[in-house]
Amino acid sequence: MVTTIMKNKQKILILGATGFIGNAIFHSLVNKHNVSIAGRRPIEGYDNWKEIDFLKKNDWDNLLDGIDLIINAIGIIEGDFEQIQTVAPLELYSNCIKREIKIIHISAIGAEKDKPTTNFLISKKETDNFLLKYNKSKVIYPGIVIGRNGKSTQFFAEIASLPIIPLLSEKPISFIHVEQLTELIQKTVSDFNNYPNQVFAVSKPEPIKEVF
Repeated sequence: MVTTIMKNKQKILILGATGFIGNAIFHSLVNKHNVSIAGRRPIEGYDNWKEIDFLKKNDWDNLLDGIDLIINAIGIIEGDFEQIQTVAPLELYSNCIKREIKIIHISAIGAEKDKPTTNFLISKKETDNFLLKYNKSKVIYPGIVIGRNGKSTQFFAEIASLPIIPLLSEKPISFIHVEQLTELIQKTVSDFNNYPNQVFAVSKPEPIKEVF
């Protein structure tokens, strides 16, 4: 049994491990694999960290040395979508492809549509389309991710608590709990070749007031 666990242990690089989703992914994998992290700041008490910043020039060779799989959980809800969610990731992924490194990319539900409706989703889609041509990549499309300390959770909980709930709350929205998402990613890591290139991570759509 010990031999099997060691055989399946991978060198995984998680980008954005201090964010809500990335941190949950980190904690779900750190005891099962050889995990390193990359971002603008480390996780306190965890030394296996390299600094990267998608707004600056990065040393991809140093970052990717010896890595089997990367998981990119870097994303923003405002700011330079094109640079953070398209330009820099495409540079990173081009270097991964040269080295035949496996990729798990966290996108967003709606980016799979032919014509996404926001700049956020448009920037995601361009990167997704590039990755879907690479047979060692998985693009994960989560619904709105909720969980303790999540910004989405706080935002929608505040809306749902209002005396007069806005019209938005009457429209079914696809949510997923962060624990469900990390469980899916764990399975994808462990059984990579048997998952499709596009993986949708959504629960049954529900009105906000039914969730919070």
